[in-house]
Amino acid sequence: MSDRGGRDPRGRFAVGNPGGPGRPRWQTEVTYLAAVRDAVPVEIWREIVNQAVAEALAGNRHAREWLSRYLVGDPAPRLSDVLAADLAGVDPVLDKAVNLLAASESDEVIHAPELREIRRRLEQGEAEPDADDQGDDEDVDDDIPPDGSESSEK
Repeated sequence: MSDRGGRDPRGRFAVGNPGGPGRPRWQTEVTYLAAVRDAVPVEIWREIVNQAVAEALAGNRHAREWLSRYLVGDPAPRLSDVLAADLAGVDPVLDKAVNLLAASESDEVIHAPELREIRRRLEQGEAEPDADDQGDDEDVDDDIPPDGSESSEK
């Protein structure tokens, strides 16, 4: 009997055979999305979206459905879930950002309250405060030494 590579007579993995590692997750999708991104510049994509908006306003249900999938998501969230998250102070965009940061290989830790403050400042168009702001009245960079050198490291 010849070696069947750990498979049964029907070609399936035999009991006790762990199989292989499989295809790397999302690799094919990432490759195709990169090809689409490279082939469609933002200006052309903007024209496509504007055309879809015009067609949706003219009554084209397919254009409305396509736009809805991009704007609301598929499946669309239930109103009760949106209201419950709002009442609980949950921000799905912020949560996703936190999860992405947590999954990154960065050593820098950013806590949720800091992210909320950053987002609030971005939404209101405020500048990021100095990380070392001493709360003094003078509008100076406290991290720049008096001699004007870039670093205060010794």
